[in-house]
Amino acid sequence: QGVWWCPEEAFHTIVTIFMETAEVLDNAKERERCRDVSVEEEHQLAEALLAGLAKFTELKLQVRGYRVTPDGALLVIFEEPTGEGNSFTALRQNAAHIGTSVLGELTSRPKNIIHATVGRVMLLPADLSDAEQAAAADVVRRWS
Repeated sequence: QGVWWCPEEAFHTIVTIFMETAEVLDNAKERERCRDVSVEEEHQLAEALLAGLAKFTELKLQVRGYRVTPDGALLVIFEEPTGEGNSFTALRQNAAHIGTSVLGELTSRPKNIIHATVGRVMLLPADLSDAEQAAAADVVRRWS
């Protein structure tokens, strides 16, 4: 009742962000570096990514755990198994390199974890008993 679950076909993970939205940044100098990306640049970037990332056809990830973020996002955390060929880290590095070659300086903040958002805690029902509230708080504590 109080959790929104993402439809399975919408599951995804973030490889990189090429241009942050200025409104999400606290640092004024970082906000100044943000700029709009033109439709033409988007098309150029898409073409370059399709060509430059074609070798990354199958990436293997293992589930490491779960987290609930302060804003209520429900995350599945992944890690790369060692010795599995094409790595997610290499995918991220290649995508950032291609982005820089097309757009110039990127404003992306480093992404140090591999995760997928699978849902969001929206609102806990008002009629939970004390025991249910304590159990919900315990789950959030363990997963945070």
